This record gives sequence, C-alpha cells and structure tokens, in this order.
Amino acid sequence: TLQERELLNNLDKLKFFLATAPSRWNSDPSSSTALAPAGHPHSTHPALNRFLLPNQEYVSCVLWGGLYHITGTDIVRALVFRFEAFGRPVRNMKKFEEGVFSDLRNLKPGVDACLEEPKVRFVPGLLF
Repeated sequence: TLQERELLNNLDKLKFFLATAPSRWNSDPSSSTALAPAGHPHSTHPALNRFLLPNQEYVSCVLWGGLYHITGTDIVRALVFRFEAFGRPVRNMKKFEEGVFSDLRNLKPGVDACLEEPKVRFVPGLLF
C-alpha cells in the first residue's frame, strides 16, 4: 500500500541519517550546496544535525568536543519509530525505555561508545 511504501521510505531516510549524520555538516546554512539529504531540516545551530520523524519529533546528532553524539532519548525515538513502522508498536513505553537505557549503560566508554554523563555541559551550550 501507499502507507507502507511511505513508512519504508521514511525508514530508509532514518537509516541514511543515522549512518551519515556525523559526516554531513554544513558550516554555511545559507549555502545552496548543502550536504543534507531530504529529511535533514537545516539547523540554525552549526553543531546540530536533525532528522524529522513522521510523528514530528526530531532525532539529533550533535557535534561536541570533536565527537558526534546522539542522546539515549533520540535512540529511543528512532527505535519506537522503527517498531511502529513494522507494525509492532511499543505497548509499554516505560519498560521499553528502561530496557534501552539499560542496554546503553552496558556499553563500555572508549570501546563501544563515547559516553557522557546525563545533563552534561554541552546541552546548555546548545541551548544558549
């Protein structure tokens, strides 16, 4: 159906964003040669690359300290969208989030990921 094709198209765009967001930065937002593909709304902040999900929520990739970061909350958003797109909606959001965050806590800093403490100082730097 058309709806299924749209969901698959959005999944492909999300997958592309997650794979390429760290390498697709445009230092000049007014540039007509932007590297951002469809689905990457241009951010007014030079260290923020965002993807708009069909439910109007964003998944963001943040450049901070020379590294690229995605929040646990954005990981949950992306996963929830993927599950819903495949007809498997999350029934208990709290349990689902707890499971994702538990898995994220099991990552090893410097090996599996670069981990930052909750409410790290780069967040206020992006907001103000």
